[in-house]
Amino acid sequence: MTVAGAGGGWSSRPYETPADLRLMQALCSTCWRADWPAPLAHPGDLDWWSRDAGDGGLALSERIQLWFAGEADASDLIAWAWFNLPSDLDLMIRPDRRGPELVRSIVEWATARAASVVNDGLPVEAVQAFAPDSQPAVVAGLRELQFEPVEGRTLAHFTRRFDGWQLPEISLPAGFTLRTLASAADVEARVTCGRAAFPASRMTVEKYEAARRTTLYRPALDWLLIAPDGGVAAFALGWLDPVTLAVELEPVGVHPDFQRQGFGRAVCLAAIRAARSMGASQGLICAEGNNPAALGLYASLGYEIATWTRPYRRPLRA
Repeated sequence: MTVAGAGGGWSSRPYETPADLRLMQALCSTCWRADWPAPLAHPGDLDWWSRDAGDGGLALSERIQLWFAGEADASDLIAWAWFNLPSDLDLMIRPDRRGPELVRSIVEWATARAASVVNDGLPVEAVQAFAPDSQPAVVAGLRELQFEPVEGRTLAHFTRRFDGWQLPEISLPAGFTLRTLASAADVEARVTCGRAAFPASRMTVEKYEAARRTTLYRPALDWLLIAPDGGVAAFALGWLDPVTLAVELEPVGVHPDFQRQGFGRAVCLAAIRAARSMGASQGLICAEGNNPAALGLYASLGYEIATWTRPYRRPLRA
């Protein structure tokens, strides 16, 4: 469909092929450079999210919409939106197009998607869009459409440059080791640790294997901290953008039996050291605002909170 936008028309269409994900990642890189030191997302996020293709019966073509400056596929990508059940909307808009008209177009698409699907057999009741404080035009566009902030759910974006950073040495107790993920058994152990660290996780071996097949996945950045019994005590997965040379750690987790022992710090340092050896010059790590342990850990690594992302919610029906 084509809609009127600021400065002319644009067109939008659903996700079609993996080439579209590459276009979306390229827009991430463009926005990263423009928004630094407060980027919204990293290209690796899209590879990580794509592991859930088909969750809830929704294919990527039903979750993702792309907006082009003019004719679809014959002009620049200026925005994308990603809808996830039960009602979540992630969106990215090129900085020069972050006006209310494009925000409205994205919201209209997401509202139609939400109204057409069910979650656990029940209708979706609202759309919940995520926007960072560092993008006031997007926030204003959502508020003009009667989206209200949701209290208690914030995401801190920690960033830092690596210039001149002398990484500290890593010291581990006897019997613990750091290494990269290397086998099918490692994948199973990593998934087990992840589900323990994040009880609401829906990660499976199949989904993790799907993530390992994505474009930006690099085995050298998939780090595990192994306990004396051979199980995974902690993990950190790095994603390196070859365009910006920025590395994001996502996800990072520590098994509950091994928390508050410095293992999260150790595995993060291992992943960052590996990324720097591959040319990484800056980094991003995100943490939920209600997780003081994670907030403290990333601050201890010299990362600073550059912005907060907040959810904004609007019911489908008044």
